[in-house]
Amino acid sequence: MLTPDENGDRAIAINLACDHRVSKEREAEITRVFNERSDRGAQRVRGALNDYFLGQIRATNDPAFLQDNNTRNEAAQMHGSTLLVTLLDLNGLRIVLNWGRMAYEGISATAIRRRVTVDDLLDRHELLREGGTPAHVRESLREFRLFPQPNAAAHDLSEWFDARMNTTEGLQRAFLGRVFRVMQCHRLEGGVFNPVWVSLWKSAQRFLTQGFAGNTWQSTLGVQTREPGRWIVKLVYRKSLVGKIYHPTQLDAGDDHRHFPPPPPQPGGHPMQLSDPPTQDPLLLDEFVHQQVDFREEHVRGAARTNAVSSFPLQIRRQKHWSLLDAHYGGIGPDWMPAP
Repeated sequence: MLTPDENGDRAIAINLACDHRVSKEREAEITRVFNERSDRGAQRVRGALNDYFLGQIRATNDPAFLQDNNTRNEAAQMHGSTLLVTLLDLNGLRIVLNWGRMAYEGISATAIRRRVTVDDLLDRHELLREGGTPAHVRESLREFRLFPQPNAAAHDLSEWFDARMNTTEGLQRAFLGRVFRVMQCHRLEGGVFNPVWVSLWKSAQRFLTQGFAGNTWQSTLGVQTREPGRWIVKLVYRKSLVGKIYHPTQLDAGDDHRHFPPPPPQPGGHPMQLSDPPTQDPLLLDEFVHQQVDFREEHVRGAARTNAVSSFPLQIRRQKHWSLLDAHYGGIGPDWMPAP
């Protein structure tokens, strides 16, 4: 029987073999990265995907999915007024918010390899000097002067967020506004974080209602968090905020084995449901990626804390997702992904 890790390696190999949307140019590039590595087997495949992802997508202002060789995957027909939804894991912002603490203290901001202070930020970036923003920048960075140190335990981080999120909606939004300001400062200073994964709010809304735990929201959009005590923020905004938007491939997901490509000739994929859905309805949402943008308080549509959840066998989830695709598209046939 395959172990969960072996399932992940197998899933990635199947995804790469069955995703018809990767252009020849991008395929050649990932092959080049693969050939530069000296390890072997599944570790080499994962390593190449991770190298490609970190070097050409995660931390660049010009990620690979925006290039001309990926034009086929642009969702060009989506109207600017279309509402998108994404989920922000506050606990996952540890590096960014620790950078905010160091910037407020005026010490070395190692996350982006350059010393930075509040005055430096205001001097360098006109965007931060607009209107009353300078005061907001100082206030936002001050919020994180007591942010847990990098070596703090996970429960200390959870307690820090609990103290700021277990409050009224107004105070919660104000705190999140300061989080977004630090994220913006970090981005402007070179701390880019791509891509942002989104779905269509119109379709996902009924599965992302208040009252469900944060990990229920996440599993609905193909993200699995088994760790309790993490705060998940639901953000809804118009497509016009992000510019171009794309159907993601395995290359845009790095070595994340929870990705699942669509059958040909379908251009767009669907996040794989990672737990039992909160309703009995078949769950097949659309998924897209876009470049990092600056969020605002008005984008917040709620927040929820994760609880402890059980893991689900990956093979079972993949088979279930394949069956949903088969039913949705009217019969996939035996030639594409015969053993998901």
